Amino acid sequence: MNTNIKTADEKELRELDAWIAEYVMGAEWEVGRGNRNRLILDGNVIFIRERQELRAIGYHGKFNPSSDHATAMQVLEKCIYVCCKDCKTVSIRKGADDFCVFARDHYDRESAEAPTLPLAICRFAQKLFTR
Repeated sequence: MNTNIKTADEKELRELDAWIAEYVMGAEWEVGRGNRNRLILDGNVIFIRERQELRAIGYHGKFNPSSDHATAMQVLEKCIYVCCKDCKTVSIRKGADDFCVFARDHYDRESAEAPTLPLAICRFAQKLFTR
């Protein structure tokens, strides 16, 4: 087992999912009354942040790309479009007990590892969209 691969707890996954929704998928925060803000994606409220606590909302199905394969593939598609602009190749490698998603060109390589494919995709997207 690769002990260098960091797993994530539920709170970290929620924070990562909200980050992906905002910075990768284009969701926007709507300021509400008091300390309650809503993250909206495609007209649907997917997260509510109330006094520093982030809650996932399931009214229209949960947005959880860090654990849902179908949603993670939508995130990967956005990553591929970004990498194609930079003439990079996106690849996925399956190890004995982990997944690695990476992009490379002739000069550099970016990668992210995780015990599951959806989480590896989200960690990769976070690295890609923060550079």
